[in-house]
Amino acid sequence: MSDVINFPGVTFNNIDADEMIKNIAEDMHFDSVVIVGWTEEEKLTLCSSMGATADIVYALEMGKKAIMDASEL
Repeated sequence: MSDVINFPGVTFNNIDADEMIKNIAEDMHFDSVVIVGWTEEEKLTLCSSMGATADIVYALEMGKKAIMDASEL
């Protein structure tokens, strides 16, 4: 039901967010999306293509579960 997309290599450093978003947009098609991140001014920002708050929260919680499940491997 969910995919956690791993960086294709080994890194302990952050990767460029703009490059990551560009690459993922080229490789996958999304019906809906939620993006959470920090701006250069260190402001937490959330953008969503979904209008309903319940759908956004559900997507965030399912993403949280997918990350927790993947980290148990």
